[in-house]
Amino acid sequence: MNMKKMILIGFVLLAFGKTAFGQHLGEFSANYSYMHYVPVDNLPTINLNGGGGAAVLYFAGFFGIKAEFEGYASENVNFSFPPGSARCPSGCTGTAEANLITANVGPTIKIRIKGFQPFFEGLVGGAHTNYYQNVHKNCVGCVFGSPGDWALDMVVGGGIDFKVTSHLAIRPIEADYFLTRFINNITTGHNNQNNFRYQAGLVFEF
Repeated sequence: MNMKKMILIGFVLLAFGKTAFGQHLGEFSANYSYMHYVPVDNLPTINLNGGGGAAVLYFAGFFGIKAEFEGYASENVNFSFPPGSARCPSGCTGTAEANLITANVGPTIKIRIKGFQPFFEGLVGGAHTNYYQNVHKNCVGCVFGSPGDWALDMVVGGGIDFKVTSHLAIRPIEADYFLTRFINNITTGHNNQNNFRYQAGLVFEF
């Protein structure tokens, strides 16, 4: 092998090493999370506060797979069914506790600009809430059976990270469209719940 080939190979290896190993391989994030949840047309919307975390493994510097888990604290929500409604012909008012837990996984893309890193994601997974069961328990005169409390969900959105150090970033905003598919005796005919999620927190890169 002559000197020219050796120099060329050296430059290729140097460029490859910079590309392959110069970028972070993954990240962990811890966050505050707010969910504006729309359970069904005739029930009031719910503002849920909670938090959670996520992990991302990057395969090409900018493309990664994200897994996240979020939990939202219980809120007491007033509800009512007017007289003559299919779910409660005699009418009913009450209060029900509502919480929400979600777990999702999917692809994410991060654009790595100096100190400024916008990202976009599309996730799928599952959600659980005790709200529909509590409405059923606390609705005197309701005629529907016990509703289910598990659902498929989908998340589409993105946000911005600002680098603080080589391994730490601040995430001031992540905004997501959050679809849940609770299909039960309360949501009959309205099986898509169109919700909004906001998150903010810290990102630890490795």
